[in-house]
Amino acid sequence: MTQIDLLSGFLGAGKTSLLRHLLEAGPGTGTVVFVNEFGKLGLDGRLIAREGLALYELNSGCICCSLADELEDTLRRALKERRPERILIEASGVAEPAGIVRSIAGMGLALAPVRTAAVVDARMWLRQRSLGELFLSQIEAADLVVLNKTDLVPARKIPEALSLLETRFPGRRIVPAVRGAVDPALFWTREAPRAGLQEQGHGQGHGHGKGHDHHHHDGPAFAEAVFASPFPLSREGFEAFLRRLPKDVLRAKGQVLFPEGPAWLDVVDGEPSWSEPPAGPAGTSLVFIGTGLDAKALTASLQRLVIPTKA
Repeated sequence: MTQIDLLSGFLGAGKTSLLRHLLEAGPGTGTVVFVNEFGKLGLDGRLIAREGLALYELNSGCICCSLADELEDTLRRALKERRPERILIEASGVAEPAGIVRSIAGMGLALAPVRTAAVVDARMWLRQRSLGELFLSQIEAADLVVLNKTDLVPARKIPEALSLLETRFPGRRIVPAVRGAVDPALFWTREAPRAGLQEQGHGQGHGHGKGHDHHHHDGPAFAEAVFASPFPLSREGFEAFLRRLPKDVLRAKGQVLFPEGPAWLDVVDGEPSWSEPPAGPAGTSLVFIGTGLDAKALTASLQRLVIPTKA
């Protein structure tokens, strides 16, 4: 039977980094990848796309709720088209993995029990900020927890972070990582998940499964703002824009075109970082995710930074 591995983790934890690491290690030709993004731009697909990879993108929502039907349709299509040995699913940062597992269990497909890995940003875990029910439920559902970005916290704090996780979530395999680099063998050969997660609400969409409204534990609603432009942006103006970024922006990512060339931006918990952009379309393509976003104000601020190209 086809094995499904589900990657979960809050916005910016490093799920895509872990996914890229696993793919670079060579999971085999029988692996199919699903990427689910809350935003509609499909940026993560650009980061992992490579020759020969069977990639399915599910964007503009969460596969635990609004895209549950699309997930089932895509799973059936992938099983028919590819007959994969394994399917690796990267869920959106605001998805509830327990709802996804229950939904898949109720589809009546010939699949092995879903295994779930949660990626946790070590900085956020140590700060104990933004640890609402959604954040914690992602770890609760996991059989493997990857404490990521340990290079961004003091080395003396790592044992404390691991101990806190082990105490609060006993029975999980917990491993530290930098940029999502874990032993691929540990990931692919770990034991089957706890049975209770598969059976709870089996086939009924119980809680947050398919066919039910989903408000992410009745917490604040998540929203997105999208900005795209074929023209370069002022670097000085954009850096000033980042310094003024509202606190309700929990995640920002995408490509920014400056006069000297494009760069890839990641903003997590108000901290920006830059890297080389993947191959793909030119121009600026940015997505901002958060609570209570003023999308018009964000995009208007960015539009004022555009440097029109002379005719």
